[in-house]
Amino acid sequence: MALLEYCFRSETLGQHVMANIILPECEPPKDGFPTLWLLHGLSDNHKSWCRSSNIEKYVEKRGLAVVMPDAYRSFYTNMQSGQRYWDYIAEEIPYIMRRTFRLSENRKDNFAAGLSMGGYGAFKLGLRYPERYAAVGSLSGALDIVNRIPESDTALYTEMRNIFGDEEILERDGGNLLSLVNAVEEPEKYPRFYQACGTEDFLYMDNQNFLSAADAAGLDITYEESRGDHNWIFWDEYIQKFLNFIGK
Repeated sequence: MALLEYCFRSETLGQHVMANIILPECEPPKDGFPTLWLLHGLSDNHKSWCRSSNIEKYVEKRGLAVVMPDAYRSFYTNMQSGQRYWDYIAEEIPYIMRRTFRLSENRKDNFAAGLSMGGYGAFKLGLRYPERYAAVGSLSGALDIVNRIPESDTALYTEMRNIFGDEEILERDGGNLLSLVNAVEEPEKYPRFYQACGTEDFLYMDNQNFLSAADAAGLDITYEESRGDHNWIFWDEYIQKFLNFIGK
């Protein structure tokens, strides 16, 4: 496998940004490599999956490219008092990476996953662009933003409001995952969902809320839990389970 740290200019953000990319060292298929868009958490960056998990080893023989972009503390959202990270992650990153590397555009070859904030981002991609992804995965995801914001301490509360705005803006901009799930009318057109959370995780009830809504909406969702907290021990184990889930 080849591991690249790629610096490029984002026109959406108006600045240079970074991404780590894992590429198979073989001839790509005709349509390009299947790709996992792997998203980091709130306190992490584009290096975190490679530094804190064994993701490079896990994909070594799977013929799968992995793109790990830096998205700051944005919640993969067009921030109310910041930059357009949703447009960046949903539109610009796939365009730039496919223009630069041999990556497949086919739905069956595209997957998104992430931890914590990244789990929110991955499920948001799957819910808002179901035609683009075969499967999406959330590990310890921050999946119930409406209930999460009031529980934040003062500094985080201010930060979350600067990202999402008030509840009306959150709904208008498609940032409430539970509302997106409740609006699903044809669940068979959505990707497969993989969700995992540790039973000692502070986001455990957020995950239960999302799971209940997804089941009620008829989404194809696989949920797993085990004793575990909000840490890399759990995420390193369950990213392997997600790779097995997608068959890559």
